[in-house]
Amino acid sequence: MITMRDRVRRPIQANLKRFIFVVVVFSLALCLLGQIALSFYCFYDSHRGVMGDEVSVFLDSSLTDAQRKKAQEQIRALAPITELREIKPTDVLEKDILKLVGDRKKIPTMLALQFPSDTRYIDIEGAVKSIEKVKGVEGVTANLDWIKKRHSLREAIALGMFAFGAPAVTLVCLLIFQNSLRLSAFFRSERELLLMLGASDWAVRGPQMIAAALSSVLGCIIGGVLLLVTTLASVPLLEEAFELTLMPHWSVFAAVYLSVSLATILLSVIVSYFIAGATTPRTF
Repeated sequence: MITMRDRVRRPIQANLKRFIFVVVVFSLALCLLGQIALSFYCFYDSHRGVMGDEVSVFLDSSLTDAQRKKAQEQIRALAPITELREIKPTDVLEKDILKLVGDRKKIPTMLALQFPSDTRYIDIEGAVKSIEKVKGVEGVTANLDWIKKRHSLREAIALGMFAFGAPAVTLVCLLIFQNSLRLSAFFRSERELLLMLGASDWAVRGPQMIAAALSSVLGCIIGGVLLLVTTLASVPLLEEAFELTLMPHWSVFAAVYLSVSLATILLSVIVSYFIAGATTPRTF
C-alpha cells in the first residue's frame, strides 16, 4: 500500500530541480516580506517617542499675575498643546537673554509651547499666527521653515514605504501563487486518476498541501538567514548615514520572522488547497 508520505516524496524526487526552485522563491518571498515588516516597524518605533514640535512665546514683562494667567489660558485655547511651561532665565544662554531684553529693563516671560507629535504643519502655522494676536504676547519664535521640511520629509518617507510595500506584498502573493501552480503540476496526473476512482478529498488534495507546507518551511529557514544577513549588512549603513537607531531588537526581529513565516506557510497551503481542488477527473 502506498502511504501519503510516499505520494509526497516520489513526485518531489522526480522533479527535484523544480522543487528546489520553488524553495528558493519561497525564501526570497519571505526575505522581502520580512524586510517590509521590519521597515514599517522601525519607522513606527523611531517616531513613537518623538516629541512634538515646540515654539517659544514671549509675554510682556509688565503683565500682572492675573493678566499673565489669562494670556496663558487664551494660548491653551488657541492651539492643541501637550505642554505649556515657563522657561526660567537661568535656563537660557546669556547671549540669548541679551537678544530678548534689548533696551528693556526686564526680561519678558518666556513660555515653551509643545504641540502633540501628530499635529499637522498647517495647524501649527495657524496656531502661531493666532497666538501672536493674543493681548500681552510680544512675540512667538517658531522655526516654521524647519518644521515644514521635517513634516514633509516624514510624510514622504511614509508615503514611499506604503508605495513600495503594496506592490511588494502583491508580488509576494503572485510568487506564492506561481509556486503553488508549479507544485500542482507534480501531482496533477495522480489527482486526475484519484478523482476518477472517487477518492476522498484529503487523498486528492493532501499530497500537494503537504508539499506546499514542506517547501514553504524550507524556504522560511533559508529566508530567515537571508533576512538576518541583509539586515545586519544594510541597517548599520543607514544608521551611520542618517544618525538614527534603526536596528531592531532581537525579540522584534524574531517576532517579525515568526509572524511572516507563519503567514507565508498558511498562505501557500491555502492556495494549494484551492488549486488542487480545481482538478477535474480523468476521462477516457
